[in-house]
This record gives sequence, C-alpha cells and structure tokens, in this order.
Amino acid sequence: MHNIGRLLRTCLIVGLLAVPAVALAAPGPKTVYAITCLQETYKPKQITIACRDGTVRVSKLRWTSWSSTQAKASGVYQVNKCNPDCASGRTKSFPVTITLSRPKACSGRKHKAFGRLSYTFGSKHPQPTPRRTSLPCPTGPPPPGY
Repeated sequence: MHNIGRLLRTCLIVGLLAVPAVALAAPGPKTVYAITCLQETYKPKQITIACRDGTVRVSKLRWTSWSSTQAKASGVYQVNKCNPDCASGRTKSFPVTITLSRPKACSGRKHKAFGRLSYTFGSKHPQPTPRRTSLPCPTGPPPPGY
C-alpha cells in the first residue's frame, strides 16, 4: 500500500511538471508567426517562397530558436529552374540555415508575422545565391485555430 501512495505522488509530480512544458511549446497571443504563401504558420516544416508556381521553397525545417524578434532553423533550400518548363524541370536542393526577422503587423491579423527571411548557405549553394527575401503580409484566410 505504501508503494502505491509513492507511485501516485510521483505520477502527480510528473504530471504537474509536464503542464508548463506543454504551455511553453504552444503559440500564445504574443507569438510572431512565419509567412508561407500568404498564410501564417507557427514553426512551419516548409516555407514556400515562390507562391505562384512553388519553384522555390525551404523544407525539412528544424527550428533551433523562436522568439518575438527572430526565429532560426536549418533545412533544405529547393529550387526548380523550370528547364525546359516548370512541370518538367528538376529540383536542386542545398543545405541552408534560415533566419526569420523584422516582425510586422499585418492588416486584419491579431498576431505579428516575420517580414524577412535570410539565408546562410555552406559551400554548396544555388547560383545566383539569394541572401534574403521579403515576405508579404498574408492575404488568405487565417489558419484554423488562429
């Protein structure tokens, strides 16, 4: 009986410790979102840069930091040169680290969104090599649960 009481106390303590960890991982009202193809997303796995045809994107994102001023992730920069056309073109991939910065208020949105995406490539990089991209405010409907 004594062991059951100890087990129950341990479970209660572990459960109480887990609640703040879950709360810290979820986006809150002051969270700054990423913009991907005119939508806002918190810690997206992919950010599409060329929204019309999807020829440029950063995918397989693993976020190492996220704050109200900037966010950093490593992933894969993918570009389709559309040769001979976008449907037949081959996608080239390059390892990249990205930084989202310059949070801005967007009309009709309750959260700020990062307005700039900067790239850092290693020795393998696309030609020409992009340094940064401005991200326009979303115009589509807010994401579910926003």
